[in-house]
Amino acid sequence: MNAPIRRDTSGAEILRAPNLLTVPGDPVVGFLLAAPEASVFSPDLLGAVLVSLSFYTAGLLSHAALGPDASRSERRMTVVVAALLFATGVVLCLLLGQQARLVGLALLISILLYNIGARQHPLLGAFVMGLCRGFSLLLGAAAAPSGEWYSPSPTLAFDAVVIYVASIAYLAHRELSHRPPGMGRWTPAFVLAAAYALLVRLQPPDSLLECIVLTGSLLIGGFIALSVADILDVAAPQRRRESPGVAWAVRGTIALLFGGLLFLQAAMAIISGAGLAGRFVAMALLALWPLHRVLSRRMPNAAPPTPK
Repeated sequence: MNAPIRRDTSGAEILRAPNLLTVPGDPVVGFLLAAPEASVFSPDLLGAVLVSLSFYTAGLLSHAALGPDASRSERRMTVVVAALLFATGVVLCLLLGQQARLVGLALLISILLYNIGARQHPLLGAFVMGLCRGFSLLLGAAAAPSGEWYSPSPTLAFDAVVIYVASIAYLAHRELSHRPPGMGRWTPAFVLAAAYALLVRLQPPDSLLECIVLTGSLLIGGFIALSVADILDVAAPQRRRESPGVAWAVRGTIALLFGGLLFLQAAMAIISGAGLAGRFVAMALLALWPLHRVLSRRMPNAAPPTPK
């Protein structure tokens, strides 16, 4: 018997609770990379995390409101809640420093650009979605005492997150349009490998524990990415059309890649040079992955919103 098929509108109607777990890690990692000596209990870091969560949730809700299956009453209520969250994020962002305000503005523009029109174009939409997560990371770096979000470590992390998320979004688009994944299915694994090489060269681990956590995080993330690439290659579009259950399962498999952000974030926290704070953040991020998987199994449509 085929697996139950759930209604899908490019993921527009579901608030992706599992992926919300990956959002706080962006600004936290950015903060650690920009100011490894600063306290993670900084009010500015808390503000950056709340801004990212507010903007991300508002973006998902506004994306859902623009979906074709939303009723008029649902659309009205969703727009009101999204507007309140956007306003909350803007107010919180104004309480941060000047550099954080600039990055927060870039994050807000990216989210609005995606929802207003970029999502209609597969490549552009995937890239803008990556920018949304990348600017979320830079927001944490800009909220650090130094505010040097443009230093090498945060900018390298920004590049890795942008390319990783964009590649997932593009793979999801090709799956929804019943097109072969192509060579792009290897991109997430390539990004993880490149990030590992560059991060270790930039900031080698200081202890055996850091080396184990760093290597283990990226090895597990890489194994997941390679496994997903292999599954996408085997599950041909023709087979998915014949078996909707296979299509449903493959989309859930792509969602595995989004959870892989937690491994990438943990690796970045380890090499930040923040010592005990970096290790604690890395362990906390890794501990979120099982919860992400449990929620993803309960909500199989919890893949990122995809360009149409």
